[in-house]
Amino acid sequence: MNTNASIPLAARSGRPSGALLNATRFDPAAQDDVVTVPGLPTIDDGLPRATVLADTDIAILAEDVLRAATYLPLDVVRVRVDGGWVTLTGELDWKYQKQAAARAVADLRCVMGVTDRIMIRPKVSTGWSATPG
Repeated sequence: MNTNASIPLAARSGRPSGALLNATRFDPAAQDDVVTVPGLPTIDDGLPRATVLADTDIAILAEDVLRAATYLPLDVVRVRVDGGWVTLTGELDWKYQKQAAARAVADLRCVMGVTDRIMIRPKVSTGWSATPG
C-alpha cells in the first residue's frame, strides 16, 4: 500500500506548501497540555518550545523582514496582526513579490498563519508599439 498517495507532493519533498504549512501550525499551550497529562510520566522530547510573542512584536518582526527583502519596494506592504495571524495588504507590481512577501512572513516562527490581501497593480497598455506591424 502506498501511503504517500494522499500526501501532497510538496509535503513528500520535505518542504510543505504554504497551505499545509499554515495548517500544521499549532498552539504551544496545547503542546504543553499534551506533554503534562495527569497520571502519565512527563516526557522530555528535547525539542524547543515555540515562543509566543505579542501581536505588536510579531508586526515589528514582519515589517523588519519585509523591509530587508531586496525584491520589495520600501513601505508598500502593510502588516496587521491579530492573535498571531498576520494580514498583509498593499499593492505590488509583480506576482512573485506578493508570493515572496507572504512566504517570508509565514516563515517567522511565531506566526500562526498569513492572510495575503496584497493586490497586483494592473499593467496599463498604451496601445503603441515600437515594432511595426
